[in-house]
Amino acid sequence: MFKKEGLYLLFVIILGILFPYGTVFDFLLVPFLMLILFLAFIKIDLKFPRFYFKEILSVFIGLFLTAGIAFFVGKFLNLPLSWHIGLVLAALTPTALGSPIIVNLAKGNLMLITQSILATNFATILYLPAFIYLFFQKEIVIDPILIGEKILILLIIPFLIAFILKKTKKDAYIKNISSHIAFPLLCFLIWIVISKNSERILDAFFNYSWYFLIIALLTILNYSLGYIISFSKNKTVSIALGHKNTVMTIWIALAFFDPVVALVPTIYLICHHVVNSMILYGKYDD
Repeated sequence: MFKKEGLYLLFVIILGILFPYGTVFDFLLVPFLMLILFLAFIKIDLKFPRFYFKEILSVFIGLFLTAGIAFFVGKFLNLPLSWHIGLVLAALTPTALGSPIIVNLAKGNLMLITQSILATNFATILYLPAFIYLFFQKEIVIDPILIGEKILILLIIPFLIAFILKKTKKDAYIKNISSHIAFPLLCFLIWIVISKNSERILDAFFNYSWYFLIIALLTILNYSLGYIISFSKNKTVSIALGHKNTVMTIWIALAFFDPVVALVPTIYLICHHVVNSMILYGKYDD
């Protein structure tokens, strides 16, 4: 069974690079991210009757392991500091807010991917500054309070709205339409993010193709490692580790570093959606 959504993802990536007019809708980025997450919350039981502890643990193991690999690869290849930091940041990036859409289309485990979003994104407040300091020492300082504020806004508000609607039994209609609007929303957001960075993406592709290849290999490593180290060879864990919240990491890179650092998660955004499109080509069952 093949899914046309896989081709749509590839089309949106090309559209964002060649026709970068999504910048006009930049103001919609955060509210639409929150809307996508709300649509994911509305489809599951927010009381979490089961917590996927082992699977979530494997996601964290994968995050820290790939971050270590990215750091030592960067040292071995003597990457410039900005590219080196960007590579480690990309490896440490938590599960994407839009990942439930891919998991749902691929018939994966929505409860598991939602728990991964909450666990990894909240934990980012602590582990990301700690690991950046561990790897780069006093050269880099990230303010966890600013990261926490951003994550709280993105996660808590959609969660509370979904929780209230479920309590009042007014969620049935939204559940019915969520499957129809979630994927187009994700494609729209991809177009916006890639449009904002299309010039730098093209420059990196033609002038830093070696770095482009390294980031592509990191993407493949994340998806592969997520599948291998999960306790039940769970493909949803593969997506949880590979499909990353690059929008947040781009913001962190621009807030605390420079545009070159932000370029790495931007390229990763392209790579992980290429992998997602390949996943959607085939039948998917956990």
